[in-house]
Amino acid sequence: MDEDKISQDKLADLWINYSQQMWGAIYATPTIAAGVFAGWYIIKDKGSWFLPVMVLALGCVLMLMQFLVVRRMGQYGKAMKKAMGTNFPYVDKPRFGITGTLIAQIIPMIIMLTYVFLMIEALPFINF
Repeated sequence: MDEDKISQDKLADLWINYSQQMWGAIYATPTIAAGVFAGWYIIKDKGSWFLPVMVLALGCVLMLMQFLVVRRMGQYGKAMKKAMGTNFPYVDKPRFGITGTLIAQIIPMIIMLTYVFLMIEALPFINF
């Protein structure tokens, strides 16, 4: 068999594996967010402000980790596209440069910002 063909087949398999892992990471974001929001909502009126703030702080850490994982996977995807070269299907550039990877990176940051606002609102010594 042709050595270049084997190499391209392996790259295609790696791309499929990468795509499945990327989607798995993206699907984890709303699952994690829903769990943190549910936990915060259940305990927010139970008396102490400390535990709900800790739940949101844990959510911030999880969303930061999620952001870093998706960002790293995006870098891996770019390297894969570069390695595949002309054998990668051409797709028009996205409008305004908004790619799926960019959206997958922005969503955890928005959720984390929401957690921060909820933490600030939960603190008893800050009145809005």
